[in-house]
Amino acid sequence: AAEVRAVVTRVAGGRPLPEPLVEQIVARTDGVPLFVEELTKAILESGAVRDTAEGWVVAGALQEPAIPSTLRDSLMVRLDRLAPTKETAQIGACIGREFSFELLSRVSALPPDELERTLATLVGSELMFRRGQGADAVYVFKHALVQDAAYDSLLKSRRAQLHARIAEVLEQSFPEVPATNPEVLAHHYQRAGMMPEAATAWTRAAKLAFSRFALPEAVAHGDKALEAARAIGDLQVRDTLELEALTQHGMTWMALGG
Repeated sequence: AAEVRAVVTRVAGGRPLPEPLVEQIVARTDGVPLFVEELTKAILESGAVRDTAEGWVVAGALQEPAIPSTLRDSLMVRLDRLAPTKETAQIGACIGREFSFELLSRVSALPPDELERTLATLVGSELMFRRGQGADAVYVFKHALVQDAAYDSLLKSRRAQLHARIAEVLEQSFPEVPATNPEVLAHHYQRAGMMPEAATAWTRAAKLAFSRFALPEAVAHGDKALEAARAIGDLQVRDTLELEALTQHGMTWMALGG
């Protein structure tokens, strides 16, 4: 409890929150540092407290709904309050835990200047971190749970659209990714529901891993290639891609197991 209180005070700018709020944070977070930080920030941003010369005080009557009950709820609340920048976080979450400004700018419909402002807001809120500057910047979600919260806030249809757009951008503007990391492309095609493209890319990834003698990886990619191929409705296309995947899979298993 003492350590939770220390984290709360640090996040609150070095001054303690009102004791009833601190007690709720201690009770609800079970000592999980990320939850302590996020719940404290959610309370500060909710208007439940106000900053005065004497320190933080409760703003009127504290309402129970102002205190999120789980870490995911807390992250969702904070993302929802960043409404203009939430979509940027969602696109980033579809790309991955880490993404470059260059890739994000090609996927997003926002102009570069506005995109930089939304990213600066997310960095300022400590939901993500930045390495580098300008077009060379790379952004990283603070924690995988932050990425999950942004991703889960998307409708499934919108997720599929974004994954399809990311795959298209990777194919057209980042040819080194399909050439050296085809599993990244395959992941986005599969999430987009584009199973023929996904099966082809997973088989390519299996072949590349096999050529590097990374046999466990080749097996994993081959399994995913078969999974994607067997989800294709067109029987002729399915048979062709499944045969290609099985041919590579057989070679991999012979090399791995004799």
